[in-house]
This record gives sequence, C-alpha cells and structure tokens, in this order.
Amino acid sequence: MLQMAPRAGRSRSRFVAGLVAVCCVAVACCVAADAFLPAPCSSGHTGRRQALSALAACAPLLSAAGPRAAVAEESPRLAVYRGKATGLRASAEWYLFTLGDLVRKGSTLKPTDDCGVGLCPEAKALARVRNALTAGGTARGGVQALAQVDLNLVSPMTQMANMDVFDPDASDDSRVQVTEFAGAVLQLADGIQRNPLDGNAALLLYVESLKKLNKFFSSANEALGVKADEDRYLPQLPLGQAELEASEYWKLERQAYDAAQDPVAQFQDRNAFGSKELREDLKRFPGATLLLR
Repeated sequence: MLQMAPRAGRSRSRFVAGLVAVCCVAVACCVAADAFLPAPCSSGHTGRRQALSALAACAPLLSAAGPRAAVAEESPRLAVYRGKATGLRASAEWYLFTLGDLVRKGSTLKPTDDCGVGLCPEAKALARVRNALTAGGTARGGVQALAQVDLNLVSPMTQMANMDVFDPDASDDSRVQVTEFAGAVLQLADGIQRNPLDGNAALLLYVESLKKLNKFFSSANEALGVKADEDRYLPQLPLGQAELEASEYWKLERQAYDAAQDPVAQFQDRNAFGSKELREDLKRFPGATLLLR
C-alpha cells in the first residue's frame, strides 16, 4: 500500500541503519589501525581501548535501530500477514459501506408496515444482507459454497489468527474474537430471517457485529505494536453515519469506495496506464495518513 507516512518511516529506518553501518565501519577501521599501524596511530592497547569505547558508543544506536531493522527485514510470515491485513481492510469497507447501506435502508422498516410479501425496497435490502451472510448453493465437488462474508472476512481473520505472528495469549484472544464476530453475523442473518420486516432490530444486530470486528482489529494492532501510519494497521470502523461524517479519513475512504464501484471508473481503470496495484492503493486508501490525526 502506497502511503506517505509509511514511506517516511522507511526513510527513517534507512537513515538509522546507515548511521549504524558508519559507526561499525569506524570501529573496524580503528581495530585495523591498531593491528597494523605503528604509533602514534595506536600505542600499546590504546587503540583497542578506543575501539571498544567506540563500539560502546554505538550500542545505543544498535539498540534503537533494532526494531526498525526488524521492520526493514520483514519475515516471510509477517509479509503474508501484511497482505492479508490489506485485503481485510478492503473487505471491511465492503461490510461497512455496501452492507451498511443496505442495513440502513432497511432500518426504517417496521413490522406493522404494509410491505406485501417482502417486496418493498426496504425488505429487499434486508434480504440482500441476509443473502450475503448465509451460505449459498453447492459449489463444485458437492461442497457447500461459503457465504460472501465468510470469504471476505471470517476466513482471512481466521488465517491471521492462526499465523503465529501474535504471542500465544494474543493468538488465543484473536481466535475467540473471530468466533464472536462470526456469531454476531449469524445472529444478524437469523434475525432478518425471523423478522424480515423489523429493520431497527437488524440495524442493532449489525452495529453489534461492527463492534466485534473492531475488537479483533484493535487486538491485532496491539499484539504487533502496529501504528496508524503502517500498512498493517486495521482502522476502527465507524458505528454509524454521524461517526463516519465526523472522520476525515472515513469520508475520503467512502468517496474512494464509491468511485471504485462506478462501472465507468472500472472501465477506465481497465484501460489506464500504470500499475493496477499502484492505482488501487492510491484510490482505495487515500486518507491513510489522516488516521494519525
């Protein structure tokens, strides 16, 4: 994901790493001078003492550069996690914007409303939500097809929780949180099925599922010490329109999401020059640095 803040972080990491390298070269030169050059460059053990003193002076730099060096030399497992986190952010926006719009559209529906046999626009919106949350027909090989929410959110969350990138306690907590979110999704689907004309009840269950998703995001960020300017960061989803409108970040994300869903924009993207990944990163998360505010 292309972001200004992460690039700045990487630049700082390279600067510190370069400073450490210079320090180490200086130590090596001093040791070499002590070994091969006569006085006055080295007198007895003075050169060695100077080298050890220089190395001791480098120790704080090495210590400070340690975490950033670890980020720069990211392990394959963390690289996989990074990709899954990026995909999960996009899927969370689908859950927030696409399904959220449908839930809010149906939230005005009351059990006493005359909706025929569920053919009014509000009831149809809730039915679409339920379809996205429940398994479809049978896939190839006779295996039941996964629900869209399972493919987009539950499955990647489960994989991230089982990647052993968290400490054991955090891994256990994240697995519990995935189960809680999946349970909240099932409650929402069942609630719509049992009361297809109760829009307010569906809205309350949907907000509860957002809270469960936010809990997983917060725990994942805390377990890895991820900051808001990193592309592994999972942002907290707004629980309502007022909260969304109050956030510059989420307003920009909403605009980018709507633009990405436009058929004309999709056609233009297919015929545009440049890397699709680069263009998608720029469009999908344009407000990433606003998370720092």
